[in-house]
Amino acid sequence: MSYVLATSLLVNLVAAAVAALLVARRGGAPWLLVRLRLRPAPRIDYAAIAAQRFAEETETGGTIWWGDSLAQNAPLLRALADTRNWGIGGQVVADLAEWSDQVISAQPERLVIIAGTNDLGMGREVGATLAALGDLLADLRRGLPDAHISVAALPPLRHVATGAVEAFNAGLPSVAATSGCEVLQGLANPERDWTDDGTHFTRAAYLRQLGVRASQP
Repeated sequence: MSYVLATSLLVNLVAAAVAALLVARRGGAPWLLVRLRLRPAPRIDYAAIAAQRFAEETETGGTIWWGDSLAQNAPLLRALADTRNWGIGGQVVADLAEWSDQVISAQPERLVIIAGTNDLGMGREVGATLAALGDLLADLRRGLPDAHISVAALPPLRHVATGAVEAFNAGLPSVAATSGCEVLQGLANPERDWTDDGTHFTRAAYLRQLGVRASQP
């Protein structure tokens, strides 16, 4: 019995040491508390990131694709004439609102927004997400009264609560219409095998679902 206990203790000590090493490499106790949801994740200053990343894109007019990683990861957008990709992965709607003034200053003729993915993925209520998006669209419309503004319906994300995407997409048209915006439906009904991770389009699917449509009015 003592041998079994000693072996078990040794195994547990090794496992604990490995776990401690992994935690230390990923940021120590603060990282672990965030992972256990005992502490909120540190807020990322996306406005500062955007100001640095897009500092040289000073032209006005044209088209801007703006939003989370579903926009950022889309191929070809930067190669299209008069099109800028201002997507930054990880953002929720509130993050976009913090640097909407930079988008307004660019005075795009067309603005395509892909947002809500991370809000729903983090468990935020659909109603609260749509309300935040509605406020953002209203601010954008005040700053861009003549722009063609579209907001994308979301694809069937695997990592969100059942029915959340459907409810978001169902409520989106009325939210968009309030600010004179349209809903882009090109992402909402993707073809089979559109994703490898349940969230992002593969390159081939992007070219069919998003890249080709990017040049359409």
